[in-house]
Amino acid sequence: MQIAENTTKEKAFPRLSFQASRLPNMWQLIEQLNALPEEEKSILQTKSNRYFNRLEQLKIKEVGVAQVAYANIGVVLALLVGLPAFIVGFLGNILPVKLGKYLAEKKANTLEFNSSLRFTFEVFCLLGYYLLLFALVLLFGNWWQVLGVALLPFFGHFSLQWLDYFMVWKEARKAKKLPKADFEELVAWRKELEIIDYLNDE
Repeated sequence: MQIAENTTKEKAFPRLSFQASRLPNMWQLIEQLNALPEEEKSILQTKSNRYFNRLEQLKIKEVGVAQVAYANIGVVLALLVGLPAFIVGFLGNILPVKLGKYLAEKKANTLEFNSSLRFTFEVFCLLGYYLLLFALVLLFGNWWQVLGVALLPFFGHFSLQWLDYFMVWKEARKAKKLPKADFEELVAWRKELEIIDYLNDE
């Protein structure tokens, strides 16, 4: 499923879409995969183990092979242009995010529970943080500061998107630096595991 997800990167913008979400599509793939004969499942599992073990040996992440096209000068320039906004968004939102994480870790007993609890605490911490900042600038600030606080959530969202693209670029760059024989081997093995194409051929 990781290969299917990495094959097509979800666009950051626009956030509104009238097309079916990726989650139902992934569930459909899982159901189709579970319906395969045991022999075919075993073959796919063997190929998957071979591919991911090789990635681990080469210290490469799967997304780097899937999105090697990200390793280009255009992406580098876009990341550099967006770097100031990333810094503003990161520094402007890090405090409530860290607080939410800390509170979740104090309350959660299991890793699974921690994830949902952390999301809840972070949302409430961010909302409280924005409301407090907004009240302070309304009382003591000027309209520039009011505008800055109003834009802070958007900068925070942008920083997450920037970081995602940076990580993909970083892994794609590592994959592109592999010896040609190693990279072509990974691409060939990956092609055998592209579940969407495989199931469509059934």
